[in-house]
Amino acid sequence: MLPICSQNSLKMDGVPKEIEHALQKESIIRTANNRRKKRAATLDMEPELLNGDVLFPIRLDDYMLNEWQHEQKSDVLATHVLDFSGWHHEAKYQSSLQQLLYDIDPKTRWPR
Repeated sequence: MLPICSQNSLKMDGVPKEIEHALQKESIIRTANNRRKKRAATLDMEPELLNGDVLFPIRLDDYMLNEWQHEQKSDVLATHVLDFSGWHHEAKYQSSLQQLLYDIDPKTRWPR
């Protein structure tokens, strides 16, 4: 999930609720991966783990960091929060986009 996290969007009901759903999904995946690890250990094999990265917030301003009040704020900030505050500058935008693509799939390489 790629929520746009700006002052305006985080003050709406929908965006924080979707963020909460994504965090819940990440928690479910972590639990499933822990079960897979335990099962694989009993069979002396490598576990096949699910990709637990669900939430990739896109930050357009500093509201999320400085003013946003949410009970799961620390959980959100612990994810791949991407800084797109410089979106209007081509080089900063391209750098942020490259990081986003890499965070979603580390095999992704942006042409330079």
